[in-house]
Amino acid sequence: MVIERKIRLDGTVVEVECIPVKVSHDFVVLRYDLPRAYEIDGVQLGVDCTTCACYWRGRPYNLYIFLRKEDSQPLGYYYNLIGESDWYNPSRASAQQVVLCSARLLRAVVFAR
Repeated sequence: MVIERKIRLDGTVVEVECIPVKVSHDFVVLRYDLPRAYEIDGVQLGVDCTTCACYWRGRPYNLYIFLRKEDSQPLGYYYNLIGESDWYNPSRASAQQVVLCSARLLRAVVFAR
């Protein structure tokens, strides 16, 4: 189980359960399958989409890549300028990883495909 925690500009906190794709000391990729349709800055995302969230330790940004599940075709990219990000993996030795990835959002920028 993986929890991605986002602290929005207005101070609200959103936690989303994700699937860890890659977890290392300085880089994390989390996958999230969309449960409903979304529109983000004119980009239509349906339940046939998945999101990959990419975080780098010590860098002031993260990246979301929106992909079509069927063929992994990119539908859009979403960059956040963040104040900080961190993750914690308390059970590196076990196959069932628990990762808490936390980021404080400063500004969001959408680049659609």
